[in-house]
Amino acid sequence: VPVSGVTLRSNVSGPVVAGKEAVSLRCSSYGTDLRYSWMLDRFRLPDDPRYKLMDNNSTLVISPVMRSDGGAFSCRVYNYLSSEISNNISLSWLPDGDIQCGAERLGSSFRFYCSWPGGNPTTTLIWRYGSLVQNGFDSITADVPPYQVSLGRTMTCVGNHVQSSAMCSLVIDVPQSPGFINDTITTAKKGSSSFLSITLSSDTQETQILPAKFTWTHLDRSASPIPTSENLSVISDDFSSVLIIPHMKKEFGGKFMCKAENSLGSNYFTFILDVEEE
Repeated sequence: VPVSGVTLRSNVSGPVVAGKEAVSLRCSSYGTDLRYSWMLDRFRLPDDPRYKLMDNNSTLVISPVMRSDGGAFSCRVYNYLSSEISNNISLSWLPDGDIQCGAERLGSSFRFYCSWPGGNPTTTLIWRYGSLVQNGFDSITADVPPYQVSLGRTMTCVGNHVQSSAMCSLVIDVPQSPGFINDTITTAKKGSSSFLSITLSSDTQETQILPAKFTWTHLDRSASPIPTSENLSVISDDFSSVLIIPHMKKEFGGKFMCKAENSLGSNYFTFILDVEEE
């Protein structure tokens, strides 16, 4: 019986995670005494230990799928009477990690960007800031003059990839801590431990803010940043900072300032520490 009805099918219907997940391609056909050969972009399938042929070579297992597997897979079925080539199947895999939004100041202008690369096919992106809109693939970079930038406005970016979509929102602003009141008085007794802290955030949990670096200064004693010692220590991450005084002394009283700085600028948060006798 001659070869007919050659069909190539995949065991997955959507994108996989490159470097982790496997895909099985099965070639089926009518006919007798069938033999199979495999191709990638119409060339003979390259030698690769990730490519494993099973079921009399009718099934190709790719484990794991890698980015080098981009292209069209097909199979050729033949016997002594005829041969036929299947339809093409192109693998798809998800972009790397999560969609990312960012911003930085370049002199007097601003550079905004968003990215969600690494997927196959490429990710389509839509970037928005106020009335500005830009479309692209995998990553978008937009240089915006200062007269079009309003600090406190939110930038958004939407990414679409096959069956997946994601969005990131970023407040374009210097570090902010909604609800924080400067010169708030904190009372501590001599010999006790005390903590002064600042946490940066946006008005909504869904909106990102830029990471910042923190510098603490004791204004009543020095204009220089506080050095780390056994008396004073600072613990910080990208969005918060804590000044720790493990054993309160009278000289630690007064005004403290925390400078938070990101890629767009800086902001200052002040505290007043009142030390009481035991």
